[in-house]
Amino acid sequence: MVRKLCTVFTVLLLGCCCAFPADGDEQRSEDGPAPQETHPSCHAPSESRNSLVDEPAGVLTLARAVELVLLRSPYLEPFSQEVRAAEARALQARLRPNPELTLEVDEVRWRPGPEPVRSTLRLSNTIEVARRVERRERSGFSDAEITIRLSQLIELGGKRAKRARLADHESRVAGYDYEVAKADALAQMAMDFVEALVLQEHRQLAQNGIRRAEETLAKLSQHLGNGELTVKELDEARVQLGEAKIEREHIEHSLNAARLRLAAAWGGTQPTFDSVAGRLADISPIPSEAELLERMEDNPEIARWAAEVEARRAAIALEKANALPDMDARVTFKTDRLRPGRFREIGLRPGRLQIEQSETVFDRTRDDTLMLEFSIPLPLFDRNQGVIEEARCLAAKAAAESRAAQFRVRTELVGLRAVLAATHAEIEILDNEVIVAAADMVEAVRRGMQLGTYTHFDLMDATQDLHDYRRDRLDALLTYHQTLAELERLLGAPLLPNQRHTPTVSCE
Repeated sequence: MVRKLCTVFTVLLLGCCCAFPADGDEQRSEDGPAPQETHPSCHAPSESRNSLVDEPAGVLTLARAVELVLLRSPYLEPFSQEVRAAEARALQARLRPNPELTLEVDEVRWRPGPEPVRSTLRLSNTIEVARRVERRERSGFSDAEITIRLSQLIELGGKRAKRARLADHESRVAGYDYEVAKADALAQMAMDFVEALVLQEHRQLAQNGIRRAEETLAKLSQHLGNGELTVKELDEARVQLGEAKIEREHIEHSLNAARLRLAAAWGGTQPTFDSVAGRLADISPIPSEAELLERMEDNPEIARWAAEVEARRAAIALEKANALPDMDARVTFKTDRLRPGRFREIGLRPGRLQIEQSETVFDRTRDDTLMLEFSIPLPLFDRNQGVIEEARCLAAKAAAESRAAQFRVRTELVGLRAVLAATHAEIEILDNEVIVAAADMVEAVRRGMQLGTYTHFDLMDATQDLHDYRRDRLDALLTYHQTLAELERLLGAPLLPNQRHTPTVSCE
């Protein structure tokens, strides 16, 4: 019997599996084919990859810093895990509901059943006495009634295809979230890198100012001994030297903080590199506003909201399909024990003693039946109206947020380009006019000192002016490159064709 039940179960299971097409053969729904995996690939940091990347030592370039951020950034790790989770949800969305197998065993006896005995006494013109003994039920599973039921939920309305389509769109949204986070992380790292680079130049400039102030103070001290200067005039030189030292201290502390922020971009607790290297003076003409607006669609945030709108539309299609109830199909196999009819009867009738024994025999021991059952809920009251309306509202919300993102990016692009253009012009004026004129003024004062026209204090003022203009130039370069990094974050690509990284400063 066990072999027969196994055979029946195998036939039922194969029939249920063959009733549905394979995953690749299912017809596409009216929404069209599911989107391909087009979201950006996520080469995200992980613990195993972090262990393979050493902390930077020596001179740090921007290209190396970009590599470290992409491989080790703790800020990107949650987004990369979300991308993997979305891919797992897309895999799960393509799976069908599992079939359900039910086994029922009835009338299992742990001891033999009672033996039926029927006694009959008839009184009429005659007296009849009869006693009938029937066969009792046996113990164990031999007389059990066995039912095997295999049920399968059949999704109607293309729910599985629509569910997979929605999961694919949500996976693309997660991919773009990672791209937005990556652009933010790289832009912030580039701004910290440029700040550290500029502060290094400020430190060198401050060191040169201290050296010049010390040389000037030494020369003035000699003139004080000759009686050519007063103590008040010498104190002015000491004040200038002290101000230069204070400036250097501020720069040192700011540089340490910038180096610490830069190391934190890839999860470092302390900076292990000695210095950063780059060419701050590399600036290029700014593209026109129209050219920047044409490239605005490459912004990962705008692309993210476009994918979000498609996902919300796919959610509407799925909820409309959910309004159609699913069908539950069941195949039931039932086997009953055919019990042979056997009895023995002893009767006393007038004039005779009658003994009778009879038995009913079947051509098989069990009776097998197969039942097919289909059930479907009637959508009389709940037709998923509220959820469909919610999906429509969420789609409208996503479309509004997409328009808001485009407006915000457009406004930021125009504003940043204005700052970049103004800073570019400021750097050119400082390089080509102001600093050149200030350097010529210093040389003129030095020549005038030889002729007695100018004094050491005139030279100190001219040198301080040149120092201030060079400091202004460094500040302008810092603003230029940080604004450039912000612009490239919005564009999602290098602003200038010869740049390799986004965002970037030209690296040595």
